[in-house]
Amino acid sequence: MAKDVLELLDHVGWTSERTVHLVGVSMGGMISLELAKQQPTRFASLTLISTAPGRRHRTPIQGVASLARVLGGRILGFDSDSYRLNRLMDTLFPQIWLEEKCERDPKGRTNRENIYELFAWRYKFNKRQNVHGAMAQIKAALTHHVSDEDLIRIDSSVPRIAILTGDEDHLVNPRNSEYLRIKLSKATYHHFENTGHAIGLQHTTRLNQLLIQVFEEGEQEVRKGGW
Repeated sequence: MAKDVLELLDHVGWTSERTVHLVGVSMGGMISLELAKQQPTRFASLTLISTAPGRRHRTPIQGVASLARVLGGRILGFDSDSYRLNRLMDTLFPQIWLEEKCERDPKGRTNRENIYELFAWRYKFNKRQNVHGAMAQIKAALTHHVSDEDLIRIDSSVPRIAILTGDEDHLVNPRNSEYLRIKLSKATYHHFENTGHAIGLQHTTRLNQLLIQVFEEGEQEVRKGGW
């Protein structure tokens, strides 16, 4: 997957050193770590969101149970689309937040109602992942591993790094981000309280502001030279 990204960067001409800002969420964060390991000089910044270096802290039981139920339901033909969407929301977000009123909804609906509408809209046109693809994705996540030595090398090779995690992440144990924080000693660490796996949907404005800040600081570091 990392090689696919590198080939795409070459294809579109993004080949100059220290010009790409790399952001990875969940499995995308795992791929981003692999990218930074393989070709760190490509990147001006690296932002790791709700992700892990692999082989450290496993998926929480709630996440494992939800993945197994959703995948099993598809294979065996039970559970409705509505059930799967609600099960997914319960895995990605804290229950308290889901039942709160959405601050951005003029109709006064809850976050659950808004997220359900978004997921249902996506579900209508997204191509369904087949069973082989789902199992291969799980295998890739389970076998992902970036060594301590590689993490330390990434820390010294990428000008600006940020780590973001929610404290109620049921898919990627937040302790993985704590581990990354130790090994990527120059990275800034952002801990989101009462937040699940999908930080981008739960705290959209705050996340976007942080990304802009990371990009700007990465470019400032590059201009200073020495990389």
